Amino acid sequence: MHIIFYYRKNEDWNRLIPSAKAVDRSKTSELFSSYLIEIDYEFSCLILKQLNSKQLNSLNFSSESWGVNLKKNNLEIYSLFDEDNIEYKVNIKLSDFKKGVFEWNRFLLSTPDIDYSMNFKV
Repeated sequence: MHIIFYYRKNEDWNRLIPSAKAVDRSKTSELFSSYLIEIDYEFSCLILKQLNSKQLNSLNFSSESWGVNLKKNNLEIYSLFDEDNIEYKVNIKLSDFKKGVFEWNRFLLSTPDIDYSMNFKV
C-alpha cells in the first residue's frame, strides 16, 4: 500500500485542503485514502487513543461515507452508500490501519503548503 498526502487548493473556499491519493492504484490504497480524507485531526486522535487503549470491542471508526468493522486482526473498510458491493470493500491489517491513521494525523499537523507532501507506505 502506498498513499501520498498532499494539499490541494479549493477555489470555492480559497484555501488549501488536506488530501490523499493512492500511488500504487491498489484497491486497498484507493479506498483507505478515500476514508482518510474524511477524517479530521480530532477524529484521528480519538481513533488512535482507542486503538492504543486496546478497547476494540466498542470501536466506531466510521466516517461520513465509509464504515469500519473489526474482523479479528483486520479492519474491513466499506462504502456506507453501497454496503453489499464488494468493489467498495477492503480488509486492512489493524497494524497498517493504525500506522496510516497515525501518519495522516501527523500530516494534518503540518502547515498547509501546496508544495508539501508526505508518503505513507506499508
